Amino acid sequence: MGGCGKWGSFWLGAILLLALGAYPAAYAACPTFTADAPRTIAKVFDGDTFVLVDGTRVRLAGIDTPELGHDKRPDAPWARDAERLLGRILAESGGQVRLEPAQDAHDAYGRLLAYTYTRAGRSIQEQILQAGLALGYARPPNLGHIDCYRAAETQARQRHLGLWQAHPQTADTLPSDFAGFARVQGVVRRVKRTRRSFWIDLDKRLSLRIAQEDMIHFASFDLDHLMGHELEVRGYVHLYRGQSQIRIRHPADLRIAD
Repeated sequence: MGGCGKWGSFWLGAILLLALGAYPAAYAACPTFTADAPRTIAKVFDGDTFVLVDGTRVRLAGIDTPELGHDKRPDAPWARDAERLLGRILAESGGQVRLEPAQDAHDAYGRLLAYTYTRAGRSIQEQILQAGLALGYARPPNLGHIDCYRAAETQARQRHLGLWQAHPQTADTLPSDFAGFARVQGVVRRVKRTRRSFWIDLDKRLSLRIAQEDMIHFASFDLDHLMGHELEVRGYVHLYRGQSQIRIRHPADLRIAD
C-alpha cells in the first residue's frame, strides 16, 4: 500500500468498505411493490431482458447478467443459468410482472429500464442477485434500491454462488480487444486529474474514468489516496485510442479488493 501511512490506509479502507458496496448480508430485503398492474410476458431474451405482449422491451435496471453468445461467440459462464432463472421466476409468477420505471426510463436501445417484481410484489432483481447470477451496476440517476441490491449480492458473494465462484479478471491480463461488462481487479499505479475527468490507472492496462459530472457522488472520498491500493471495479470495458477504459459513475462500483 502506498501514500497513506499505516493509519491512513486503515481508515481509507474502512471508509471505502462501508461506502463502496460492502453491505452486511443481514441488510433489509428489498421492499415489495404492487402499485403497478400486472403485465404479461411474451418472451425472455436473456438474464436481464424480456419483452411484454404489447411489444415493450424491458431491461432490468440496476443489474447486469452474463451475456449470451452471438456472432458465433460462446455464451459467457452462467449466462444460460441467468436466462433460465429469469424464465422460471416469471413462470412461477404466472407469466406476469409488475414494473417500476427507473428514473431515466429508457436506454440507448429504446428499452424500458425498470425495477421489476413478481405478481406478488417480490423484487426480481433481488432474486437473481441472491442466486449469484448477476452483478449490481450503478448508473446515475437510476440508483433506486441500490442498498438492497448490493445486500442481495453480498449474500451470494459470501456463499460463493454462481459468478462468485470465479475470481475477477485481472487488469494486467485483460485482453486488449475485450469489450463488454466485466468485474476487474488491479493495483492503482497512477491517479490523474484533468479538467473533465479523474483518471485511475490499474496495472497500466486499464484506465478508470470518473467524469466531472459524476464527481458529486464521490464528494466524500479522497480519490488521490488510492495510489498503491488494489481495487475491484465493475463496468463496461471499451477501447479508446487503443486503451481499455471503464467509466465509473458511482462509488458502489469501486471497492478495495478483499
